[in-house]
Amino acid sequence: MQTRSGRCRSAWRRSRTCTHGLRPAADPSSFVDLLQQLATTSADLAFIAGSLTAVDEAAVLTPNGSLPLLAVALAACSPLRVCYLGGSVTEQKAGWRPRVTSWLGGRAITEEVPAFCGNCGSKVMAFLVADWVVSRAPQLLFVELSINDGDTLLESDDAVSLGCAFEGILRHVRRELPCCEICVVSMPVRDDLPLEQRTGTKAWSENAEPDAAHAYLATVPRLHGSIAAHYGAPHVDLVPLFAALPPARRHLAFRDDCHHTEAGAALAAATVCHCLRRMCTRSAPDGSSLLRLPPPPPPPPLPPPLHAAAWACGRTQPVAPRELSFFYVPPTQMSAHAPEATQRALQAKLLARHTQLDLDPLCPTQRAAWWLLYPGEHAQLRFSGTRLGILTMLGPDAGTLRCVVDGGRGGSCTRCLLDRHSYYWRLAVVLLVEGLPAGEHVATLTLEAERPDSGAILKRPPAGEHWEACRREARDHKLWLMHWLVS
Repeated sequence: MQTRSGRCRSAWRRSRTCTHGLRPAADPSSFVDLLQQLATTSADLAFIAGSLTAVDEAAVLTPNGSLPLLAVALAACSPLRVCYLGGSVTEQKAGWRPRVTSWLGGRAITEEVPAFCGNCGSKVMAFLVADWVVSRAPQLLFVELSINDGDTLLESDDAVSLGCAFEGILRHVRRELPCCEICVVSMPVRDDLPLEQRTGTKAWSENAEPDAAHAYLATVPRLHGSIAAHYGAPHVDLVPLFAALPPARRHLAFRDDCHHTEAGAALAAATVCHCLRRMCTRSAPDGSSLLRLPPPPPPPPLPPPLHAAAWACGRTQPVAPRELSFFYVPPTQMSAHAPEATQRALQAKLLARHTQLDLDPLCPTQRAAWWLLYPGEHAQLRFSGTRLGILTMLGPDAGTLRCVVDGGRGGSCTRCLLDRHSYYWRLAVVLLVEGLPAGEHVATLTLEAERPDSGAILKRPPAGEHWEACRREARDHKLWLMHWLVS
């Protein structure tokens, strides 16, 4: 399976400072001027730009509340800290992000705060924004999650919870950093490639339905745009721009179905920078640019939530051994007087059955243990918050999960984790409970013994060496745990 992978770059990692950039001799004053300027920089861009002159700038940029604080900072050449919250398209070393940072660095000393992680969309990022964004207090935040959110939408068919998660990100930043301006960026996918050339989730790469691309090209950008408008954040939608490219020329801009070539990255970055410039440039009555901008208005008050259950103030918490029942060997399996070597051997056997070493999805440069719970075992967490979820892997071994809060006083739920796309393994966020009273709670998770009817649920039968190994070793019915998600 191909994945839109990328290394996670969180707020505690070293950021990058740019003190200079490629400032054009004359900034283009219109979108057509921008395309004409790009056409002079390379043969590929000349070929691309000639197809885009009919694209309306208004279809790409929705200014909403604009970026008045950025305008003042650039006019005064004040130091700038800019954060990029996104997926693997944002992470590309020669992609749109470093080019935008370079452009900003040509106008002010710019520190880049990387906060990107391949394959992670809003439902994961909502729980990471405190550590990766808020703790570093950027003045400008780009949020680029449309492609990974499109994956999530195809897998879950749940636009409401996706909107709650995306709104939670914007709401969290606006609440904690009222002077941080947010710019939402929507990136496209190619809808003209055959299935074998697609990447990412199999809900996309093996989806032959003609309207599958609609999730990426229309539904998610529209959802992100409506939430951005509610919070006064500009929305730069690159979908109409790249969609205007004739299919025969799209290979010049894309190296697969979503990641950019050098020319595609240059086009995306130049368009983002053009939109920033349009929002940051104010004209005098005679049409000339103002050298001194008036002071910006104070940050607007936080509006009421657009989604009643918007996720906010989330955090991740690693699952600890003390929270897992299988770490405590029952007396029936081992006598209290058993030799130390016997005790170690049994513990090693339990550990081998209950762990799967793999890359940590929140920090893919490091390996970590997925804890595996089988029927009859449980995990228990004491937490403070009003909402609890888990970061898990969903696949053909998924079962039915039961969660009981505060012994039932705080409620309970049962979730069948096996869905139609579980014929392969994928990262997923499962929200267990919400709306709890603020304060301390204890949640107990148990995997039920009865298996879901996979024949009636799965889109196709599972196959492959890993699945066959799971069946041989009786590891084909379990729950994967690595991170609790609390807010």
